[in-house]
Amino acid sequence: MLELKLKKICRVLLYAVPFLALIFIGGFYFPFIITRTVFFRLLIQLGLSAFFLLLALNFKKYKPRFNLAFKLVSAFLLIQLAAAIFGLDFYKSFWSDFERMEGVISLIYLAVYLFLLQVFLRDKRHWLFYIRLILISSVLVSLYGLGQKFSIIPVFEAGIGRATSTIGNAAFLAGYLLIVFGLG
Repeated sequence: MLELKLKKICRVLLYAVPFLALIFIGGFYFPFIITRTVFFRLLIQLGLSAFFLLLALNFKKYKPRFNLAFKLVSAFLLIQLAAAIFGLDFYKSFWSDFERMEGVISLIYLAVYLFLLQVFLRDKRHWLFYIRLILISSVLVSLYGLGQKFSIIPVFEAGIGRATSTIGNAAFLAGYLLIVFGLG
């Protein structure tokens, strides 16, 4: 019973990740970056905690499988860590800064995210549901961008020249929507 609830909790946490594109809180220093990063890391930490509980309950069933994708991501992570260690500023390479939030620590969280996806989304139906959630999230981001561009409703930065939507940057919005268009 507890095992089933923990699996559902992990899936819900993973299903929440695509909707992070909708989150920004205007009062933060970098509202489009810091809030998403904090929420992403929180979701991943909660998911990893639930995975460790599942591992403690039934080790044989949830034992990690080290496939080729996991080995490649681990090799990339080790290369990035070596580059950070032997670079000019290890602290900045590892933690990054508020404006970018892309250091080795972010790559570690992304690797854990991919690992959790591999563990908890095993069936085709789970992956299809996940892809549908990504598409729903992107439609909401697009609608917000249209509302922003044409000042349909009072939204953040309404009436600006280039729509940035909840992504915060027109070029990043275009890249995000191109990837989602291909996924669709």
